[in-house]
Amino acid sequence: MWRASNVSPQLLNPSIDNPKTLPLPKPARRPLLRVATRILVAIVVTVLFGRVLQYSVKLSQHEGKVPGFAAGMAHGALMPCGFPMLLVGQDLPIYAERNSGRTYKLGYTLGVNLCGALFFGSVYWRLGRLRKLTRDMRQSGRNEQSGTPGDP
Repeated sequence: MWRASNVSPQLLNPSIDNPKTLPLPKPARRPLLRVATRILVAIVVTVLFGRVLQYSVKLSQHEGKVPGFAAGMAHGALMPCGFPMLLVGQDLPIYAERNSGRTYKLGYTLGVNLCGALFFGSVYWRLGRLRKLTRDMRQSGRNEQSGTPGDP
């Protein structure tokens, strides 16, 4: 059985003896496949949430109970997921027509806003991480060019 402990460090990292030797390039990732997979997952998830929204609104309208604040929050949070289904032409109820009035509307508005804040908050958080990463990469590049050691 092959063991890494039996191999000299020079074989594992040829740049130890010769600092000008470049490490082997990493295998190319398939960015197109990753993007296609993410798009497919997003479509499946939104269709599933759209079906849940459709079922929830129909169920709340067929029961004798009038939807209130909690149902309004659920319908509002699920409403953005119904957008793709509306785009392809399927008529999807996104709002309970027969509701309790102000409390349902407040819940619906709060649900839409919380869902939007969660979605856009995660997008802005990822953008912030990307900016920090590029800023750190630029900083380390300047430090290497000037010969000053970077932060540990």
